[in-house]
Amino acid sequence: AMVEGRWAGAVGAAAAAAAVCWCRFARRPMRPFVLAVCGMSCSGKSTIASRLAAELNGGDPAAVALCQDDAFDYATFATSNCPLRKVGGGRVWKDWESPDAILWPEFLASVRDAMENRAQAVIVVEGFQLLARPASAQLFDAVVSIEVTKDEAWARRKGRALSMAHLPPGAGDNTNYEVLEVYTRDEDDRGAFAKVAEAQHSDEGTLAWLRLYFEECVWPAAQSNEKLVGQLPTSLPVLKLDGCEPAGSEAWAATRLPEVVAFVQALRK
Repeated sequence: AMVEGRWAGAVGAAAAAAAVCWCRFARRPMRPFVLAVCGMSCSGKSTIASRLAAELNGGDPAAVALCQDDAFDYATFATSNCPLRKVGGGRVWKDWESPDAILWPEFLASVRDAMENRAQAVIVVEGFQLLARPASAQLFDAVVSIEVTKDEAWARRKGRALSMAHLPPGAGDNTNYEVLEVYTRDEDDRGAFAKVAEAQHSDEGTLAWLRLYFEECVWPAAQSNEKLVGQLPTSLPVLKLDGCEPAGSEAWAATRLPEVVAFVQALRK
């Protein structure tokens, strides 16, 4: 009887301790679900990411997406020591598409801080280099990859450049950064860039140089990132979105938003 009493007491104590642990666990919010929204420049990442953040967090207008561009190393591109891309003919571009343009410790810390704070059940992160480093790719529970055709990508990039043409040239706020000086070093012969661009893309007029940069830097980077999506482990769910249809950013977002929401909700069940 004495043994049975001690056994019962031990069981009761263990059950009480387990109940306390369970209560503590139950009161602690679950780890947030982290969604990557990736795609090349002008693909629609920003258009849909902010809406997704609100929609996936119960319509909370205060829920915002994390933007990888906030960790972009803009300062280094004001110098000649920024990431560079060497191409045919001895040309060297300032490579704004390079993974090395990201301040990775700063970016990774921002995502981890959001995960630790648990202010949002779903954290949406948008950027064009989200998968370029294993430490970054491993943070995500799912990936949305926005895909656009080469012709559409150029049309959007050209449209953005034209919309900025009235602004003063430069790489700061409220400036037109789609100028050759922003993409080349001061020591480079910019006339040589312009000459090659005119020979290859004369139909683009004053934006022939930008088309050359698009062909030699932007599109190759887009293809590299698309390859990274294809190399992701099968355990990481991926939703590929048509970034071209329907036409128009508002119509596109209205059509694609429910598609992404359904994708994420199915994974979180």
